[in-house]
Amino acid sequence: MLDLVAVYFEKIDPCYGFVDREIVDQTVRQTWLPEGGNSISEAVLCGIAAIGCIFSSLQDLQTETSLFVLAKLLLDLASEDISADTATAWILRTIYLRLTGRPDETWMASCVALHLIDAAGLHCETPCTNFPFRRAVRSTAPDLRRRMLGVARHLNVWLSFDLGRTRVILQNMSTVPVVPKPDDYTTELLGLLSYTENMDPAKSISGSELVTAISEVLDRVHTRPPSVLAQCNLVLCLFRRLYTLRWHMDSSVLDRLVQLIEKGIQAVNALLEVKNPWHHMANVPFQSVCTLLAIDTTKSFSLLGDTMTCLANVSDTYQTKATQDAHAAARTLISMHQQRREANLMRQSEMLKLYPTDQPTGQDRMGQFSSDQAQTFADLPWFNEFFTDLEISAFLNGAG
Repeated sequence: MLDLVAVYFEKIDPCYGFVDREIVDQTVRQTWLPEGGNSISEAVLCGIAAIGCIFSSLQDLQTETSLFVLAKLLLDLASEDISADTATAWILRTIYLRLTGRPDETWMASCVALHLIDAAGLHCETPCTNFPFRRAVRSTAPDLRRRMLGVARHLNVWLSFDLGRTRVILQNMSTVPVVPKPDDYTTELLGLLSYTENMDPAKSISGSELVTAISEVLDRVHTRPPSVLAQCNLVLCLFRRLYTLRWHMDSSVLDRLVQLIEKGIQAVNALLEVKNPWHHMANVPFQSVCTLLAIDTTKSFSLLGDTMTCLANVSDTYQTKATQDAHAAARTLISMHQQRREANLMRQSEMLKLYPTDQPTGQDRMGQFSSDQAQTFADLPWFNEFFTDLEISAFLNGAG
């Protein structure tokens, strides 16, 4: 148990930092003493250990599954216990299911976690005196309560949006930010919450507001691979929503978006190397393929190969139906994009045959621009503005 706890606090807690390490270690020591354990504290340990199994090779799948099932049985035995530990155990269950389970089951677990936080009054800055049991949990450190609330909200909002379900919105929630800690980047993750919640499908967002949100999220500093994936996933979602509005985005912002995609792919590769199966590892490369095809520039296509290689590696490493479907779907999208481009090129060739220009000579045959012709057009402001993506300057330098 101590080894699995160590794995959890090394690989999970820096991103989802809502559990007190000192209390967990104390609970481990007490659990195996005579009359030392209780259902809720043991449910927390089982949840931590099950997640630790995923991120290590310390136990086999049967042990991992047994720990997860036991955690739920212990929660059922203490179903009337409303406390910080109960909420913690349900958040841990949600995290485990986010990595391994069915979306519906995961969403329901995230809802239960938030409802327990509400029932225990952990979401308030001031004590809730309406119910006696709420006064009993105020001993939980304020920053730890805020972290529990933040992580639970983060999980619930994404699961709700992914499934098109109603998210849990608590009244009188704390707005006090989480205090940063050394070697902890939970604050990076929770800093995305306000942008994420504004993505509510029921909320109308203008194109200018989406562009502003994309720019602000791009400006944020995210330091570790799981946090980078969260940032990248949010920007990709914002871009998809903007794309449906057919809203023009400045080329400098698009370049930064492509740079973030590259950083996201590097983050996935880094996680693959250390065998840390974060849940965005297939989603980010797949959505990146879709986005790069939509941007449709030389810079975006230059990254497409690395993105597909990354997605193929995820599929080969974690041979699940989801990863394999993502890889197959990405290949299909690229094939369809290629067919569309080939069809457009064929139509253009047919038009050039119908409306030929003056017969060029030498190297300028086949209807190509000569250098002089290209330079002449490139000097025209309207031509440069209309054909920005053709990269005339690259043509003039011999790269066309």
